[in-house]
Amino acid sequence: ARGTGGGPAEGAAGSAAAPGPATGDPALIARWGAGIRAAVERHKRYPDAARRAGSEGRVALSLTVTRDGRLAALALATSSGDPALDAAALDAVRRAGRFPAAPQGLEGMSFPFTLTLAFRR
Repeated sequence: ARGTGGGPAEGAAGSAAAPGPATGDPALIARWGAGIRAAVERHKRYPDAARRAGSEGRVALSLTVTRDGRLAALALATSSGDPALDAAALDAVRRAGRFPAAPQGLEGMSFPFTLTLAFRR
């Protein structure tokens, strides 16, 4: 995850970034983004139809999380080109439920993140 002043920390599955006017320590935003990513990754499921078709791809999602960890908004930012993978990415975020709360030191009521999920066979 990365914030407004930090560099990317992308694992094999993609990245979570907090762009824009979020205020506070970029390391705190990055750590929070990593927690959000971990929650979503635990709920990610490779769709059977995509598996049978041999589909792979990356889906970028835009989400807004409130400081107490609630999902305030979710949208598809960049499609993988496969509707089943796109739906699976959106479902993973919804299934994750409540996210970790914002760490102390961040100001604002909600924070935007971009989360990229990779689906590989």
